[in-house]
Order: sequence, then structure tokens, then C-alpha cells
Amino acid sequence: MKRWSWLGFVLLWSVLPAWASDDTTAIPPDAPHAILVRSQDQNTLEVRLSKNLFRTEYREEWHTHPHTGDHHAGHDSSTWYETYEEQEQYCHEVEYWVSEPYWDTETYQEWYCNNQGYCQWIWRTRPVLRYRQVRRVRCEWLWRTVTKIRLRTFNELHAHSVPVQVYDRTVEKHVVVNWPPEARLNPGETETLKVSFDGERVSLRPSSSFYLYRELNREDNRNEVTITLGVGTLDKEEYGKASIAGLRLKGEFDQAALHFVDEKPFYRVDTRYSLEVVDENGKAVVSNVDIPLEEAKGPLRTFALPLVPGQGRLGQFVSEYLKGYVDYTLRLRVVRQSLLFEGGKVEFTLEAKRKGVLDNFLFGRSSIGDFRLVREGGNVYLKLLDAKADQEKVNVHYSLKIHRKIAWVSDHVAGRAQWAGDGTREMTYLLRKGEPNPAALGLRENLEKGTTYDVRLRVLRESPLFTGGQVSFEINKKIEL
Repeated sequence: MKRWSWLGFVLLWSVLPAWASDDTTAIPPDAPHAILVRSQDQNTLEVRLSKNLFRTEYREEWHTHPHTGDHHAGHDSSTWYETYEEQEQYCHEVEYWVSEPYWDTETYQEWYCNNQGYCQWIWRTRPVLRYRQVRRVRCEWLWRTVTKIRLRTFNELHAHSVPVQVYDRTVEKHVVVNWPPEARLNPGETETLKVSFDGERVSLRPSSSFYLYRELNREDNRNEVTITLGVGTLDKEEYGKASIAGLRLKGEFDQAALHFVDEKPFYRVDTRYSLEVVDENGKAVVSNVDIPLEEAKGPLRTFALPLVPGQGRLGQFVSEYLKGYVDYTLRLRVVRQSLLFEGGKVEFTLEAKRKGVLDNFLFGRSSIGDFRLVREGGNVYLKLLDAKADQEKVNVHYSLKIHRKIAWVSDHVAGRAQWAGDGTREMTYLLRKGEPNPAALGLRENLEKGTTYDVRLRVLRESPLFTGGQVSFEINKKIEL
């Protein structure tokens, strides 16, 4: 009997280390994630990933004392609370930051003059595109041990099952990623690829500023997986007419400029622009001229090109000044070529019309360059320089009043005159009674030497191209002959 007892003890001693090995075995470190960086002339990247796998085992625990916890309220002494540990998953929040564009406003000063010739600095606002760092949070699922409480009874005193997470094995995967040969990178350009392995499947997340990628083929042979990528496609609608904003012709004469914004200057897309400007008579002012990309400025791809002979890269293709009162039609032709488009090309034409308008301010007081009375050779002349007198589609009316103060009359009128402009910019009229010019027809008396006169000139310009239909102003001067 003693011999069998001794043999049983030896067998039990030899089994105990094997049973305890699951809990005492050291868990090797694993590498389930990797970030690969691709540069020029690299079409294949490799990485070895590993993932530790665990299994759930239920083990019986033996109690030698019936009561180690607190009694459950309302029950007899044969029941009590017991604490135990359990593995559960939880979300571990990982913070990262991304750059996000947003529209903001900024104030600036501008020199402004009103119709009365008063000028001052004023504050204005304009939209600007800025970038800000935005906080993002992603969830990584991890395991943790939590302590729980459960109610035990006398019948469960001797044995109960407890779930335990036990290290099972480490799975390794040799990952080979093949890029499409047509997705070439230039010197200094790089792309990144995040590779993840969950113990069963390998997942990819490419990040590139040049191409879109999609998975074409996957060969999974036990411990090795080969993934072949292909070039993805861009949405033609997003890169079509909706991608060009703000096409317009602004200003006139030496201030004329073409404005538009390309909101899709992304990925490896070769874009070319050509412009045609046609006036209201069908005559091409600018004919099929290529717009160089070097003229674009950030943010996005913003163009502001002068269309004036002798100015900018497009000035040599402008046949004449663009006048503000002419209705123009702009035709912008855009051709985009890329591997990322189905068929390799997206082509469209945009049209924008500039309705003929005139700037009221330019036709105000500043348009009169010279207005005076002069005495030459014993005669008095009215000299008037109107820089906008020959403007088409604008009717001009002048009203002249010459008066002075004398002892018994506070406002003695020496003459009045009204006449319509005939397109003459420089006007010189002899102010003498009987002269056949419009300024002299209303004279009541000849102007005397050494006398100071108050002279008032009123100008009325009428045109449907003005805001409000007309522009009027007056100039007052005190002149001594």
C-alpha cells in the first residue's frame, strides 16, 4: 500500500509543472502593426508581422473555508459575496492632429475717394483661407483585468469554474506589397502605407498625395501574403465644371484682369487651361491662349491675370484694352490628364459673361482734368479738359454759371450757359458776347480784367451702364482775371 502511495506522489509531482506551464510561460513581444515608406524606384516593400493569440480556459478553484466574504443582506449565512477577476475589452483613445482648411476674414486698409473728391483710408474685410490643427481621437481596443463580485452558495463551496485568458501561440505573417509600375514617384517624393495584422487577415491603409490605390490581388499562403495594388480612379464630376469657381473679368482698360480658382489641384493630375475672350460683336479680344500654371497662387490654385497689352504673361495676346462698357464672353477650356481618370482625360469648357457696366467713381469729379478761365491777348477763354467726354454710350451735359459780388448785389450773374458734349475732350471757348460758341451764348456782359469771379461748372453724365443711370457733380472755383 505504501509503494502505490509513493508512485502516485511521483506521478502527481511530474504532472504539476506541465499543468502550471500555461500560466508561467513568458509571452513573447509581438508586432501587429507597421508603417512602410515608399520612395522613388521602389515598387515592392516587405515586412514581417506577428500577433499573440490567447484562448479562454475555465479552471476549477477549490475552497477550504465556506465563508470569506460578506453576508448577502436578507439571506442566511450559507451565502456570501466573492470577488473574482475577468478579462474584458475596452476602448483606448489615441489622440492625433490633422490640418484642416477653413475660411476666415481679415481686415485691410484701402484708399477711397468719394464723388466730392474727399479721400481717406477706410477699413474693409475680405475672405482668406487658413489652416488649423484639429484634434482627432481614434479607438484602439485593448484587454484589461477587472475585479467583479458575485454571490456564492454553500453548494458551490468546494469547486467553481473561472474563465482565464491563456497565451496560446504567436502567429507570424510575411507581408509583400507590390505597387503598380505606372505609379511613378519623382525624386524626393514619398508615400506611406500602414499595415495591420489581427492574427487572421492583413489590412492595408495607403496614404499618398500623388495617387489613389486599390487592391487588385491577394495571395495568402500560410505564413506569407502577397498583395498587389492597382491605381484607383477619381470622380470625374468632382474634377469637372464644379471644380472651377469665380470665373470673371474684373476692371477695365489698364486694370482689366481675369480671375478664377481651381479647387482641385490634388493628386498627380496634369491640368492645362486656355482662354478665349469675345466682345459683344463676336470679335476675339483674346484667342485660345494657354494660361501658365506659374501664374497661380495659393491657397488652392488661384489665378489673377492682367489682360492688358504689355503686362503679365497674357498681355501680349490681348488685341486691345478691355473696356468696361462692352459685354464680354469668357470661354475657359480645361483639360485634365491623369492615370486616375477613366479614359485618362477630363475635358470641359466654362463660359462666363461680363455685363457691360461703368464705374461711377471713374466718371466723377476726377474725370475733369483742367477747368479754368484764362486771359490771353486781351480775351478771356474758358478751358475745359474732360477725360471721359468721348466715352461711348454716355451722354454728357455741361452747365456753366459765372457770377460776382458788387456793392448793391450780392450775386450778380455775368453769364449762364448749357450745352451737350460732342465727344471733344479738350474744349476752349472764347468768352465774349456774340461769339458763336455754347459758352459765350449765355453771357450778359463781357468779363472785366482785374475782377474776381465765382465760376460753377455742373456736369451730368447719363447712361444705362451707370449704377443709378447717371453721375452728376459740380466744381466751384474763384478766379481773378
